[in-house]
Amino acid sequence: MAFFDKMMDSISIAGQEVSQKAKTATENVRIGNQIKANERMIEKLTYQVGLRCVEKYVNDSDSEYKDLFAEILRLRKENMDYRAELQQASAVNTCPKCGYSNNTSAKFCISCGAPLAAPPVKGKKCPGCGFMNDDDAVFCVECGTPVSKEENQETQEEAGRKEETVVNICKNCGAELEEDSMFCTTCGMKCE
Repeated sequence: MAFFDKMMDSISIAGQEVSQKAKTATENVRIGNQIKANERMIEKLTYQVGLRCVEKYVNDSDSEYKDLFAEILRLRKENMDYRAELQQASAVNTCPKCGYSNNTSAKFCISCGAPLAAPPVKGKKCPGCGFMNDDDAVFCVECGTPVSKEENQETQEEAGRKEETVVNICKNCGAELEEDSMFCTTCGMKCE
């Protein structure tokens, strides 16, 4: 029996050592995981400190980080330009008649042919293309021709004589039309 007692004591001691090593290993893993969690939190806090520092001192020209701040400002401006470009690219000109989404530069709906933007009724008439521009226009928004007040200030008598000699006038934009015109050459509206 002494042999079995010795063996049991040996097994018991070995079991205690294994148990202690397991406890130590478990404690090491727990401590290691806590260190990793703290390091992740330090990274998050450092990021927040950096954000706050940038927001507070980004325009400080005397900062020791002025080169980095200048690059941040440049990248922010570049992103603003990209956002504007994206917005312009995704912008649409909705047809008031059928609701179709057309390109922003389209003057007529590609679905139903309706004019997309009614030109101003009053204003300066372009001597180049006849488009009616706003009163404060210096250049025609349609063709770029200079539009001066002197060329557009007609007396009432001249305007009256013009109306008598013109056979057709576009009801949409007021442009002069030839007698047999089916569509206005300025705005594209169908003549009635």
